[in-house]
Amino acid sequence: MKEGYESFKKGGVLEFKNLGGGDYEAVVDAFSSTNLVRLHVEGNEMSDCSCDCAFLRRGSICPHIVATLFYLQKDLFDDDEGIMPKKPAKPKRPSPAKQFRDLLKTISHEELKKFMQEVSYSYPNIRDSFISRYAHHLYPEYKETYTERVQALIKKYANPYGFVDYVESSPLSRSIRDLIGESSVSFERGNIQKGIYILEAIVEEMTKTLRHADDGKERMSESISLAFEQLSIFANSNLKEPVHKELFEWLLKLFDEGTLKHRMWHYDVIVIATDMIKNDAEKERVRASLNKIKPKGEQWDWNYQQIQNLTARLIKKTEGPEAAARYIENHASNPEFRNLLIKEAVDREDYAKAEQLAIDGIREDERRLPELVVFWRHYLLEIYQLSKNTEQIIQVARQLLIHSDIFFFPREIQSLRSGKKISYTEQTYYQLLKSHVPREQWPEFLERLVEDLSKQDWGKDFDRTTQIYIWEQQWDKLFMLLQKNPNFFQIKSKIPYLKDKYAPKLALLCKDLALKYIANNKGRESNHFTCEHIQLIDQLGERAMAMDLIKELKATYRTRKSLVKMLEQLEESLLSSQPGCKN
Repeated sequence: MKEGYESFKKGGVLEFKNLGGGDYEAVVDAFSSTNLVRLHVEGNEMSDCSCDCAFLRRGSICPHIVATLFYLQKDLFDDDEGIMPKKPAKPKRPSPAKQFRDLLKTISHEELKKFMQEVSYSYPNIRDSFISRYAHHLYPEYKETYTERVQALIKKYANPYGFVDYVESSPLSRSIRDLIGESSVSFERGNIQKGIYILEAIVEEMTKTLRHADDGKERMSESISLAFEQLSIFANSNLKEPVHKELFEWLLKLFDEGTLKHRMWHYDVIVIATDMIKNDAEKERVRASLNKIKPKGEQWDWNYQQIQNLTARLIKKTEGPEAAARYIENHASNPEFRNLLIKEAVDREDYAKAEQLAIDGIREDERRLPELVVFWRHYLLEIYQLSKNTEQIIQVARQLLIHSDIFFFPREIQSLRSGKKISYTEQTYYQLLKSHVPREQWPEFLERLVEDLSKQDWGKDFDRTTQIYIWEQQWDKLFMLLQKNPNFFQIKSKIPYLKDKYAPKLALLCKDLALKYIANNKGRESNHFTCEHIQLIDQLGERAMAMDLIKELKATYRTRKSLVKMLEQLEESLLSSQPGCKN
């Protein structure tokens, strides 16, 4: 800040240009180096800045940018008094942008032509930009013209190695969006070829640039996505020949050559080309491109699934909805198709067909796509609820509870009927079971459920079983389970349920755990964890037991000075607090 202000006061801002639209450019001498600064200001805030000095590359706002900001606001400050607001100034001239607009209205056509001729000799960049913008008045449109414009923009914001960093990605993306706007205007004014050439050039050149970008990829990708959105609009506007054919072939060439492979737009080009189809020849041309992609026989062949989705779209476009429905029905192994077919069957209240589709999905995907099986089972559960099939509701809910994974809850599944997200937890399955199993059968059902849970992995079995005992308020069984599988964290989490009845016994469990743990572990963290056991004993209301354990440990491990010191601090803390309080 100080160096930047000093540079501003000493006239370090050597050149300053208002580029319009909130963009500024300056050449600044500060901190022993002269560098180029660019700013973008929106309202009263700087939203983007860049400088080619070493400070900004290290992540700091550099003195050059600070000096430029002071220069930008120089009319607000009085140099003789330091950084203090001046009194309100007299009205000043209009902004350069307004002056420019006013002059364009005032000067004659001949004066403007003469000025442009003079400027073209002194500023070749302005001349080249002018030719690029208006050459279509003299010659046929060439895509190379717009390719060069995009390349020039990329070169402007890239470093000498062609790399576009995060700071420069913003002004580059803004310039590309301006080009897309120019494309839209050209299209509206009837210069359709120019509008399409601009978008094609953006797609081709900007996707190459993504290989040489880091954190700015997201911004640049948004620009490419915007270009594809505009292309889609153009493609669906009933283009005439030869523009229609040129764009259609360009899209398929991108796909066939894999130009955008592994990019999010790879399949978008086929979507746009499909929407453009006007005859059988174009239909077969798209089909031929799709048929080049063959199934790999992998467990999850995402690319081939996309080809099937696009084929269904092609059939619907060229042969009608009924033919597309038959194709989808015959390829139900595609998860998206199966999902659609199940929802359509539910909408028709054809629960038998919906059930069979879900069961087939479970069977087919059990090995190759276990995650999908979870969705098919939840769909099956909802189908049985809609068809009021109590026996099957119990069976599926029981299966989901036993095989649920506690680390993925709550799980959200879109409802087949309402389309809203339904949040499923283990308690959801438990409540379904309890509400559908006859009351007189519930105790025996619950006993068998716990028995089956015990056959699962120990961690999942223990957590689910303890949770069931809590829901059922079976405190004796909960304590017996803890006693059988003592664990500090489990005991601590169950204190709210068991403290009133089992506090002394829980404290004894903690004491045994502490003695076993400290006997086999050393170090500061182990000492601290042992003290946590003692604190938990005290929280259970067993202050005397906690103090006795401290004395026992101090005597047994008197040579472990770090442990003894920590125990003494805990002892002092307990003596100064009320029994049962957290320390």
